[in-house]
Amino acid sequence: MDNISTWDKAKEDFRSLADLEWTESKPAGRGKPKAFKSPYMLWCAACDYFSKADATPIIKYDVIKSGPTAGKIIKYPVTRPYSWSGFQAWLWRNKIIRQLDFYRINKDGVYDDYQEVLQAIGDIMFSQKFENAAVGVFKEAIIMRDLQMKEEKSVEEEQSSIRQPVVNVYNTAPPLARSEDSVDTNKSE
Repeated sequence: MDNISTWDKAKEDFRSLADLEWTESKPAGRGKPKAFKSPYMLWCAACDYFSKADATPIIKYDVIKSGPTAGKIIKYPVTRPYSWSGFQAWLWRNKIIRQLDFYRINKDGVYDDYQEVLQAIGDIMFSQKFENAAVGVFKEAIIMRDLQMKEEKSVEEEQSSIRQPVVNVYNTAPPLARSEDSVDTNKSE
């Protein structure tokens, strides 16, 4: 098995960034050519992005807080989350395309053939983030915001989660006396 990725095998089918530039000789009424000649080419690029993201984890630095090595800085790899912005940055660094917005928005149905692949890519990104957040690899709150999720609470739960102040009334004042003499007589001995 060779180490050449599907992406490397298919790279020659991609147009370079220079091909995507607007030129004076561009025929009137025609837009830029598609950066991906087929949905399969987009899928190959996404698979390569996923493998590169997995192969290059984020390095996290932490300080040991106790024990004989307290204060020592350690570094360890952390899974890199898949994201549309990360994928687009990867595409740009590889001089393929700046944004996938036209593909994702699909105005006028120009990119209908790509929608199934884009949905699959989005599903993989969602699944990777959600599953890693569920087991504590990623910060749950950040991933929930990114995935546009929120915890639903019923009205009863919302009301019960509101802390009601506790007011305790104690009658600790001494009894009122009608005169000073009655106060002295009411003293316990």
